[in-house]
Amino acid sequence: MRKRITMEAKELMVGNYYEWTEDKEEKDAFLQVDDFYSLLAIEENFQYFKPIPLNEEWLVKFGAAKIDGDFTLTNDLFKGGYFMFVFTGDQVIYYQPESRDRVVLKNIKHVHSFQNLYLALTQEELKIK
Repeated sequence: MRKRITMEAKELMVGNYYEWTEDKEEKDAFLQVDDFYSLLAIEENFQYFKPIPLNEEWLVKFGAAKIDGDFTLTNDLFKGGYFMFVFTGDQVIYYQPESRDRVVLKNIKHVHSFQNLYLALTQEELKIK
């Protein structure tokens, strides 16, 4: 029996992607929270929401490139500098090449969590390319 992965309403923000599970015929369908009113509707129907696993398909959609076997997403955030996310199968690593700072982000397992982190760091939404 597969364990049902759930998410909490407080994790969702406008712009997040999620899976809608009410219609069983639409397999692999995903939706995006469009506006504040969508968030309000989510509370009433939350049992139908399911987080989307962060996987290779989604990383490519967000613009990640495969480098040396790992997927890498780079952002030019700082003047004269940048940071990157490296995806090594089951973990996400935040890395700043200039300072060589590296942090393993153990709780980033779903698309909406990664979107929220990216927004917090860059003040920009992570969009499908």
